[in-house]
Amino acid sequence: REREREREQQKKIVDELKAKVKALEQIAPKVIQKKWIKNPNGKKGGTQAWPHHVVLLIMEWLSNRTPPSCIAANIVSLCSIIMPSADIALELPTTPYIRTVRSLLVVVTKTLAAYTVARVPRFHQIYTDGTTRRQTELINMLIGYVTDEGLKTVTLDNMIISPEKKSLSTAQALMQSMENAQKLLKGWREVTKELYPDDEDILALIPLPEAATLTKARDAYITTDTCSQAKNVRTQMIKAIKDLAVKEGICENTEDFRMHELDCWNHLRNLWIEHAVDFLEKRVLLKSLWNQNKAGAWREHLVE
Repeated sequence: REREREREQQKKIVDELKAKVKALEQIAPKVIQKKWIKNPNGKKGGTQAWPHHVVLLIMEWLSNRTPPSCIAANIVSLCSIIMPSADIALELPTTPYIRTVRSLLVVVTKTLAAYTVARVPRFHQIYTDGTTRRQTELINMLIGYVTDEGLKTVTLDNMIISPEKKSLSTAQALMQSMENAQKLLKGWREVTKELYPDDEDILALIPLPEAATLTKARDAYITTDTCSQAKNVRTQMIKAIKDLAVKEGICENTEDFRMHELDCWNHLRNLWIEHAVDFLEKRVLLKSLWNQNKAGAWREHLVE
């Protein structure tokens, strides 16, 4: 019995020490240094990797458009200003590594966009436009929705590359962007379930992949450029969304699923309205000059 009491006391002391160590770890500043990570499945060896707080710090600076070559120096400045008496920055990430984190940031931003789109009950606008970068055509896709604070816009994807520069393939690539959002949500839920197998509340915070769908665009506006190819892409997208709505059982036929077509007002202003205003200004100016010249001729006639 005495041994059991001693063991219980020792266990109690160990538990108290562990709790104190955990509390001290929360108070102590996190160090900027790589950690040794063992190989999974009991294999020998391992690798050194940057901890999560360092990766999050890099992603935060990248999201604020800080150049990758400046982030290591910013880490040193931040640590020296916040904790001047502590040696926090024991190692610094290299610029090539920081550049690789940009790919991770792209995945995170697309996942957050998919999360936002899945939680929205209804879309009010779908906007898409294209541009070229180094002789490569890139297409973006934005989703507009209304909240209590007004109209909000989320960029679902801004690096969509069509395999062929045709209207049908471009529309298919735009539809594929929503399917990619579903895959990101599915992967997020799988990782969360693996990390927290007994916590259903955390898993419930992540929307189901099926919630990210373009069928929420019923009675919504789809806005594109004013050129003929962009209008053809718009027509193909509307057809694909209506077919998807029939497939998912939202409506019986495509005629019941209504969508509105709209030209981009910025393009209309630059291409049509601006030229129309210029034409009207020239017209009014010519009319004014004509009236002035005509009045001057009548004055000369009266003088004579």
